[in-house]
Amino acid sequence: MDDLRPILISKIIDYAAEDRPNYSKPRLSPYATISKKWQQVVEANSFSCIRITNDEITTFATCFENEPRRRMLRQIFLRIYSTSETRKCWSEVAISERAEESRRNDETLTTSTRALFQSLEGWRAEERVDLYIIIHAHGDHGMSPLRTEPKFLEPETLARVECVKKFVFRNHAITPTQTVIGLASRLPGLQHIDWLIFSERTGGRSDDVVRVQNRVDLAAQLIMLQKHNPLLKKLELSFTASKTPPGHDDVVPSILLPFDQRDYLSQSLRNLSQGMQEVSLENMIISSQLFWPMEDETTELHWPTLERYKIGINPMAAEGGWWLDGLTRFRARERVRNNTPRNDEGKTKLVVIYDREVEEAERYPIWPTEELDDLLLVMVKAVAKMPVLKSFSAFVDLDHWVEDQRFGVWYLQTGERIGSVEALFDDEDDDNDAENNLGKKRLYWSGPKEWCMSGELSQAWNKILGEDGVVRYHEW
Repeated sequence: MDDLRPILISKIIDYAAEDRPNYSKPRLSPYATISKKWQQVVEANSFSCIRITNDEITTFATCFENEPRRRMLRQIFLRIYSTSETRKCWSEVAISERAEESRRNDETLTTSTRALFQSLEGWRAEERVDLYIIIHAHGDHGMSPLRTEPKFLEPETLARVECVKKFVFRNHAITPTQTVIGLASRLPGLQHIDWLIFSERTGGRSDDVVRVQNRVDLAAQLIMLQKHNPLLKKLELSFTASKTPPGHDDVVPSILLPFDQRDYLSQSLRNLSQGMQEVSLENMIISSQLFWPMEDETTELHWPTLERYKIGINPMAAEGGWWLDGLTRFRARERVRNNTPRNDEGKTKLVVIYDREVEEAERYPIWPTEELDDLLLVMVKAVAKMPVLKSFSAFVDLDHWVEDQRFGVWYLQTGERIGSVEALFDDEDDDNDAENNLGKKRLYWSGPKEWCMSGELSQAWNKILGEDGVVRYHEW
């Protein structure tokens, strides 16, 4: 057995772990006793990914005091729970008790991350590690959740950690973005961030003034990333914004500052993206300023290193209104259908209303607004300033209204593939066409029946695609 090559031993260890599917931590220690060679492979497998909670950080630090084990480690998952048991429902907790619980949770987050960063402080930059921090707002495995909005106290006192190259943050509690960016500021070697950002209160019912201020604050905080994390090259942000306006109103309010048309968050992300290699934004409420400056801005646009850009656009625009006409009719129709009363007379009456809504929706289908047409134009102008771009995708997700549909565009450089996009066109292209097109620049559109690019938009994309570029439409 000791004559086996390490790669074969590693495969055996992998199969041994898979053979115990009901155990989150399979016992591999017996394999480590076979020989020193087996021990090295087992340890490399066991110590490549470590999952700890906030009461296990001291054990983690002790376990990884020696450098050989540090070289094996690739991922650290820190799950943060409340240190005190919470039995009462939140609605039953008195104001004074809530304040005390909030204070305890702030201390829990602060002491936990401070202890972990302190244990990693002496690690060399070459000992590359991905750091995942998960804050729980719901009980799990007998642990108590953090039910408040935990804040990190005095982030400037946190140890600087050189070895973390990727920082993933999943806040199932509503954690202020300032806290997350404060943690990132202590990771000077950071190259990749992947964060879930609560841009609204749960359910999207936050006060309009708060929503506007949160957006401005986030814009200011993201500017700090450029200052503290000069090596950052990959940016992934997922926003929790609702896809419908607060309350039952179909009117989408602006989330920009009153009497100020600047979209500070879009501007901040546009400036930040110009130093990136990859950008991914999910469910973001945007304006055209994400891609192009206002007339009074003096910013020069150039994305010299950007290779991949992906954005999932929230159906609501930052300036107010929708990116697509017809969504409110679908929303009204669903409200009628879902609120049908149980008495026969009421049913008959509302079925008539429902049928009228169906006819209206068919007569006036979902269609891009003029504002979306303008956005598509500034998008292609921005793409023209991305010289090493390999793929670009931008889409409005319509799952809230029309199942499995989205309005969007996907651009692929020669040789690039995105399987999920190409699958839309499998029925329209035979295999030979698909393979032949792989050697060309391709532009895919998904949109309502009979929609196509305007002359100006088509001309702008043709300059990028060249004479042999391919354009395909997927209609729904």
